[in-house]
Amino acid sequence: MDAARIQAEQVQLAAREPEGVTYPEVDAGGVPGIRCEPVDADTDHVLLHSHAGGSVPASAPVDRKLGGHIAKAAGAPELVLGFRRTLEHKYPAQVNDAEAAFNWLLSEGYEPGNIITFGHSIGGFIAVALALRLRDTKLPLPGAIVSISPWCERHLRRRADPRRTRPRPDPAGDESWRSARHSADV
Repeated sequence: MDAARIQAEQVQLAAREPEGVTYPEVDAGGVPGIRCEPVDADTDHVLLHSHAGGSVPASAPVDRKLGGHIAKAAGAPELVLGFRRTLEHKYPAQVNDAEAAFNWLLSEGYEPGNIITFGHSIGGFIAVALALRLRDTKLPLPGAIVSISPWCERHLRRRADPRRTRPRPDPAGDESWRSARHSADV
């Protein structure tokens, strides 16, 4: 897994660095994060960005430049969240971290309606899961959710491929696949 994480970290090297964006590292309620701060940004609004990568290999540094480009285009700062990754921390640790960061943004003076949860792939799931959790616990909701190609089906239920000899692992941390029998219902 270390090799996959190193390879994922190298991906961001190919991306162009956006001009006029700084990247201070922050502790967002106990969760590490990278603030992407464009020059002349509207500081009344903020994007809470959950990175992609199946919550296994990728990390906040992988999405730092992407966050910078999005923040610059949106004209608002963006917090790229360094949520706990799955192999070491099982679900729902990732959503817990997003909630801690959301609460931190509130403590920093942001109005809930001025916080936009954002993510792609597993990050898109986290953006939606956070809003659902806040709704279900009757807490203030973000002003918007941007969920790009979210990974929302954690159990990946589909017909079995008869050519497969063993179940496919679930990188989101559900280890029930270890004892699953290969059948048409898998």
